[in-house]
Amino acid sequence: MRYILRKCKNPECTTILSKYSTLLYCRNCSQKTTRINKEGNKICKHCKNIRKIVAKGSCKSCYNKHERKLITCKGCGYEKHLHAKGFCFNCYQKQPKQYKYIKNKNIEYLYCITPEKYEELTKKCVICGFDKIVDLHHIDSNHENSKEQNLIGLCPNHHKMIHTEKYTAEITAQIIELLKSNGITK
Repeated sequence: MRYILRKCKNPECTTILSKYSTLLYCRNCSQKTTRINKEGNKICKHCKNIRKIVAKGSCKSCYNKHERKLITCKGCGYEKHLHAKGFCFNCYQKQPKQYKYIKNKNIEYLYCITPEKYEELTKKCVICGFDKIVDLHHIDSNHENSKEQNLIGLCPNHHKMIHTEKYTAEITAQIIELLKSNGITK
């Protein structure tokens, strides 16, 4: 591969850039100019490269090195970057209030039902009655159909079995039998 020596993009400057350089301007010109390139990026104040500016005139990598605050996290005790309320990102996500909020938003987004309805449907497995871990299953396998009649709670074992070709007929027959005995016809 042949490298071509390039001149600085500033018409008044006569500096020749290194053949390995990815810069468009020499170091002197990049300090003076705040020109924006075609993608809308600017010159980082630390590394002087043309990149997307995240905050305080710095690109993402320079912002993480020079600008972000290091704190001793209240949760894990390690010195990490501040996320919120004295916690690092991981410890902040594990806070009970935060975890419940994220879980509820995911339920609303994935299943289009309220968190209360989700809790009601996943109290126990409809086949075996297991109540420790219960998954939500769409009876007609259409994830956009989130009607109450289409959703049932299954333990991880039965949920895996219904999605395994070998056991699908057996588990489906059990579900249909249970639905008929409860007065719901499919």
